[in-house]
Amino acid sequence: MFDDFEPVLDNSPLFASIYKNATANALQVMDQHGYILHVNEAFTHEFGYTKEDLYGKHCKVLFTEEDRSSQMPEMEIEKVNQNFSAVDRNYVVDKNGNCIWATGESVLTKNSEGKIFIIKFIQNIHEQKLLEKFLKESNEFSESVVKSITDALIVFDTGLRISKVNNAFYNLFNLHEETLEGVHLFELKNDFFHSDELKQQLQKVLENEAPAQFQLEWKNADGFTRYFSIKASFIDGKLVNKRVLMVVTDVSDKVQSEQQRDDLIAFVIHELRNPLSNIYLCNMLLEQSIEEGDKESGYEYLKKSNTATERLKSLIQELYDATKAGSGKLQFSSARFNIDELVKEVVDNIQLGDAEHVIRIEGQANTDVLADRGRIQQVMNNFLLNAIKYSPGATKVDVKIYTENGSVVVAVTDYGQGIPEEKIPHVFERYYRAHETKKIEGLGLGLFLCKKIIDAHNGRVWIKSKVNEGSTFYFSVPV
Repeated sequence: MFDDFEPVLDNSPLFASIYKNATANALQVMDQHGYILHVNEAFTHEFGYTKEDLYGKHCKVLFTEEDRSSQMPEMEIEKVNQNFSAVDRNYVVDKNGNCIWATGESVLTKNSEGKIFIIKFIQNIHEQKLLEKFLKESNEFSESVVKSITDALIVFDTGLRISKVNNAFYNLFNLHEETLEGVHLFELKNDFFHSDELKQQLQKVLENEAPAQFQLEWKNADGFTRYFSIKASFIDGKLVNKRVLMVVTDVSDKVQSEQQRDDLIAFVIHELRNPLSNIYLCNMLLEQSIEEGDKESGYEYLKKSNTATERLKSLIQELYDATKAGSGKLQFSSARFNIDELVKEVVDNIQLGDAEHVIRIEGQANTDVLADRGRIQQVMNNFLLNAIKYSPGATKVDVKIYTENGSVVVAVTDYGQGIPEEKIPHVFERYYRAHETKKIEGLGLGLFLCKKIIDAHNGRVWIKSKVNEGSTFYFSVPV
C-alpha cells in the first residue's frame, strides 16, 4: 500500500533515521499533486492520524474549511512545484477536529528513479501561539490598567533614564512631550524633578536597592504648595536590566484636609472653652458674692453665667444640627404660615437687642408658605445676626421681601466688610470661615445649616458681595 515511498527510505539510511526517529518534527510525504503517501510516527503523535488514515487523500483534508475555500492547499502545492520549496503557517485540523497552529516547510525531491515527492516538515506551534496570544492580551490588559490608574507611574533604569510613564504622569506634571523614553529623570521640564530632596531620596533608593516610601512638599510656579506621596521599588531581577518603578500620588487634598481638621478641632475646642471658662469664673465670683452677702454683684454674675450657658448651649446645638444635616437626618415639621409676619417677628426680636443698627424691611410677599416655621426662622435669624456681626462699623441692615417665579425671596443686606469673590462659592460649606473673619466668634456652621434647611424645602440660597461694600444673602422657598 505504501510501496511508493518505502524504497526511498530503504535507499537513504540517514533520511530514514530522521524520518523514523524525529519527535518534534512531523513529516508528511505527498506526490507532486498533494496526495498523501506517508506520515511518520511524530505526525501521528501530534495530529492523531496514522498513515492508513491519510493514504491517497489530498492534503487539503488537513486544512480548515476557511483555508480550503480560499484554495490555500492548492496554492501551496503549486508553489512547491514552481519554487522547489514553500513555507506556511496555518491551522492543521487534527483527527478529533481540533485546529492546531503549525508551521511547515514543503520540499520537492526525487528518488533515484526520478519519481517526484513532496516532503513536508511540520512543527506544532500551538502552545507557542497560545502563549503569544496570552502575552499580547496580558500586555493589552496591563496597558489598559496602567492607563486607568490615576496615580502617576514612571519606570526608569539605574542611570535614571526613563523607560515608561503612564498618562497620569503627563497630566500630573503638565508635560507635553510626545515621548519621554530615554530622557533623564532630572532633565524633565518641571521644577519638581529639580528638587534636591527628590534627588537625595532617589539616590538612597539606588544605593540601598530596597523599596522606599517618602513624602515631598513642593511649591509650583503658581505659588501653590502641593504634597506628593512617593513609592519607589526595584523591578526585574537581572543586574543588567534593573529598573525602578516610582508611583507618585498627589495627596495635597488629603494633607490640607488633615490640616483643616486639626485646625477645626482646635478652633471648636477654643470656641467651647470660652463660654465654659466664663461660666466657671462667674460661678466662682458668684460663690464669693454669696459669702460676702453682696446680692447685687451676685445677680450680675448669675446673669453673665446664664448668658455664657446659653452661648454654650447654642454652640452645642449648632454642632448637633450640623451633624444631623450632614447625614440628611435633620427633622422638619411643615405647616402653612405667613412669611411676612415671620420676617417682621425676627427683625423685631433682633432689633431689641441691637441698638447700633437700624433694620429696615422693604416689600411684602402677601402670601403663606408651606414650610417648617422654626427652621425658616432659624435661617432668618442667622442671616440677620451675621449681617450685624460682620458689619460692626455700619449703622443699618436692609431686609427685602418679594415673590419671583413662584417663590418667596428674602434678601438680607449688610454694609460691612464684604466677601472676596474667590471665597463666595465656599461660604455655605461646613466649618468654612474666611481668613478675614476668623477672629469673629462662631463655628462656621450657621450658613451650612441654612443651606441644608433651604435645600430641604426645595428652595435655594445665594450671595452677592463686594469687598468693603457689603453683602446680600438671599434665600427662597416655594409658595
